[in-house]
Amino acid sequence: SKFDVEQAATKVRTLKADIRALAAQIRQTKIGVESARTKLGYTRITAPIDGDVVSIATQEGQTVISIQQVPIIMTLAKLDTMTVKAQVSEADVVRLHSGQKVYFTTIGDTETRHFGNLRTIQPTPEKGTAEKANNAIFYNALFEIPNPQRELWSDMTVMVSFILNEAKHVLVMPVLALGEKDKDGRYAVRVLEKDGAVSQRKVGIAFNDHVNAQIKEGLAEGERVITGEKANSDKPETPEKS
Repeated sequence: SKFDVEQAATKVRTLKADIRALAAQIRQTKIGVESARTKLGYTRITAPIDGDVVSIATQEGQTVISIQQVPIIMTLAKLDTMTVKAQVSEADVVRLHSGQKVYFTTIGDTETRHFGNLRTIQPTPEKGTAEKANNAIFYNALFEIPNPQRELWSDMTVMVSFILNEAKHVLVMPVLALGEKDKDGRYAVRVLEKDGAVSQRKVGIAFNDHVNAQIKEGLAEGERVITGEKANSDKPETPEKS
């Protein structure tokens, strides 16, 4: 019928219009692809250093926008040399200086000590939160440590010790044996002589780590010092050798 013919013709015209619209979309999309390729030719993503990839922030195919801020694609790290950041309280930071010997142990291996030298102390402190000693102030002490075997990893928790003084092959005695200190800086020490008599000496000391004290003068190697008295007895307890 004439109605069916007109309806079919209208449908054909509609389909042809849709085809032209789709063709226009294809041309527009091709132009967009060529524009993107041109922009890509001006874009180059390079790594600032050689290292191991420790985290990937942007996955393949994800859109990144660099207008407001620089996007982070991945994080690289040089694991062959690690930088240790130790937080030191303001009460102790005055004892530190560049080049000072330092060592640390990790939670997983408390027996192995890793030694290094303090490089610098950052002048801007970090203020602790309420959970950190009531807003105490800490300074970051930085030093590097070789890591050729990849035993250390990023963000590890370590226990850092700074060496304030060091002495090797010296004469020491227990701090418990030290008596009163006189105006000359020497300490009274009771010594058990070979004949069993107790004498008192004035002893000069150098380093003191609150366990042992280095003897400068007043005692000789092998002499026995008295650290205290036994309860309910006038006899001194077993002396210790210096």
